[in-house]
Amino acid sequence: MIEQRPSFGGDDAASDETVEARLGEEQLVLMTKERFTRMLQDGYPMFQYRTLIETTWTAALPERLATVLPARLGRWRPVVVDMGVLAGFAGVLLAATTTLQRRHDRR
Repeated sequence: MIEQRPSFGGDDAASDETVEARLGEEQLVLMTKERFTRMLQDGYPMFQYRTLIETTWTAALPERLATVLPARLGRWRPVVVDMGVLAGFAGVLLAATTTLQRRHDRR
């Protein structure tokens, strides 16, 4: 049976050998796109384990944007970026809903 774990926290602190051992035991692994690529280039058979790897492809942009935030936020910087994006998205949806409701009410 495959161990199910939440998709946050990541496996960044684990060594490549530990990650490969866990994959060999059919355990799920969370890693960044950069680590996946590096391990593949270093000769690890990453595509053999593709069903066990959750790659954080979408985390790359928030991590880059987070580098401009204060360092005191630490590992929470990408979370702050995500929250900002989600709040912006919610604002756009609210504005669209309000606009459509006003149009509907004028009829």
